[in-house]
Amino acid sequence: FQTRREDVDAIFDLHLPRALEAARARNAPLDLLFWAHGGLVGENAGLRIAHRQAAWWLRNEVYPIFFAWETGFWATVRALGGEKVWGGMKWSAEQASAPDGGARYVAERLAAFVGRHGDAVRVHAVGHSAGSIFHAHFLDAAFTAGLPRLESLQFLAPAIRVDTFRRAVVPHVVGGRVRHFATYTMQRDWERADDCNGVYRKS
Repeated sequence: FQTRREDVDAIFDLHLPRALEAARARNAPLDLLFWAHGGLVGENAGLRIAHRQAAWWLRNEVYPIFFAWETGFWATVRALGGEKVWGGMKWSAEQASAPDGGARYVAERLAAFVGRHGDAVRVHAVGHSAGSIFHAHFLDAAFTAGLPRLESLQFLAPAIRVDTFRRAVVPHVVGGRVRHFATYTMQRDWERADDCNGVYRKS
């Protein structure tokens, strides 16, 4: 399964304008959500996450866009070891928002779309586990492209390093470009008991 540039164009040129008109008809802004799944998730699993969640978001008047990004290393995980797998996931998260990456193109189209419609669009981002790393790069690309603000950023059991978080996320929160930020973690005992199927010592 691949998303082409033309597919992204269809999102911003056809589907989102329709969703915006529907939101205006109920005198509400268009809430637009970008979801980035966690690490060690293969393509099929990433697509299943999107399929399972999409209808729920739409019923709650949120338009979801899912990034099914390359993190599926289960076939070689034990041979490579956790550190190498983790390095590969971080590289993949960063490359998606590199100058020729698909997420960079989405970021540019998003900035232009919000630029045209202003407060009629509210943008939200959710990153689960390594999805927090993905969003650190994606949001930086979006703000660089001219996205004026992010209504909310939420990390679920984030796997981002503290130094990366301070460098790539904190300035946007402190600078006011991210209006609301929340992070959710597991209880410490659960984290220590979870060895991620033998890849790490703890979650």
